[in-house]
Amino acid sequence: MTIDVIGGANSTNTGAPATPVGGAGAGAPTSPVGGTPTTTATTPITTNVNTAPAAGGAAPPPPAVPNPDLGTELTGSQTLGIGQYITSPDGQYELVMQGDGNLVEYQNGTALWSSQTGGESGATATMQADGNLVLYRSGSAIWNSQTQGFPGAYLSLQNDSNLVLYQDGHPIWDRGSGYLGDELQGWTLGVGAYLLSANRAYELIMQGDGNLVEYQSGTALWSTQTGGDSGATATMQADGNLVLYRNGAAVWNSQTGGHTNADVILQNDSNLVIYQNGTAIWDRSSGLLTGGGSSAGPTAAEQQAVAWAVSRLGSTAFNGLCLTFVYDAYLDGAGINLEGYTSGVTYSSSTYPQDVWGHFTHGTTGTGTPPYGALVFFNSKPGYSIEYSHVMIMGSGGEMISTTDAFNESDVHYETLAQQAASGAYASYVGWWLPDGS
Repeated sequence: MTIDVIGGANSTNTGAPATPVGGAGAGAPTSPVGGTPTTTATTPITTNVNTAPAAGGAAPPPPAVPNPDLGTELTGSQTLGIGQYITSPDGQYELVMQGDGNLVEYQNGTALWSSQTGGESGATATMQADGNLVLYRSGSAIWNSQTQGFPGAYLSLQNDSNLVLYQDGHPIWDRGSGYLGDELQGWTLGVGAYLLSANRAYELIMQGDGNLVEYQSGTALWSTQTGGDSGATATMQADGNLVLYRNGAAVWNSQTGGHTNADVILQNDSNLVIYQNGTAIWDRSSGLLTGGGSSAGPTAAEQQAVAWAVSRLGSTAFNGLCLTFVYDAYLDGAGINLEGYTSGVTYSSSTYPQDVWGHFTHGTTGTGTPPYGALVFFNSKPGYSIEYSHVMIMGSGGEMISTTDAFNESDVHYETLAQQAASGAYASYVGWWLPDGS
């Protein structure tokens, strides 16, 4: 399948402010939750209004003061002027633009964070249309969040005290971690949303056609090869699996489930890597890597069974024999007899996948995204006989190897869960079984 390079946001429009000074570093990013870094903030400056009577008359009215309360968010092109602030929805936290030039977050009068720009009196904070939060004084930038390139981003002060910049529903900066626009952990990239490497040289975008693609200056470097699954989104799950979903069905995954708290990062060297506790467990070039959490990758038997199945692509010898196909993949490819891994089942020409499901004595099972090497079972829908049940074997990149079915009635072929669901088949996904799993 070729890489489909449709659209994509412009990653070169950085809109960097003039002479930006300072800014949070892009260090090791963490999930944007809470955190109370110790900072030194300056007490807010108040301004006395001169109300002395004018000669020969009553005192003039005080000058008009802009509304100081701007709500809970700062959106594109909004500015916090001197004395103005945003608050958390619960009212516990306040971010104020002080007269001394310091942007400070408070809780009940105690400073939790600041831009450390005290002494720059008269500065204001602007949420720019390009996604960069910038403090300006006399037209010069004195601090910025270094998040240019994310148009439409907005600043939110949360009930957990965290101050976060979001674009398209995922964080790109927070006050504790700094730049997060190159990372995804527990969040979803919707259609059109993207990551940018910290050096802005690479972009990973979730395209409208369903393809997740990495670009450099408009040239595609890698993709999930899921063009045609329009409307798909990419989620970095809590279990460590990066999964593309379309209409609730997985169309691709990194096969890294079981590595909790993992995150995916688009690096300055162009590599897309999933890390768990600092250990790389997957990258876009190699796929699943050794190391990380509870899984060290596919076993030799799983690799051999999948290799056997892949070698039969295009074959017509297994038409109507899906159970025989996966049985032979493990027996002839890996030397594992599945009869010894089940109970109460006799494998014969009259045995169907639905007879096997639930009779396992070895391995692991699940009902979510199938891992590499798993047998993927589909039970017949209500009103249809057991003969319509089906089984496939999961290969790389979320693609299963299947014998003839409603999606392809000709030969052994690749197929995703989404394609099976949309094919009008008389069987529905019920779960997976990894015979060689621990």
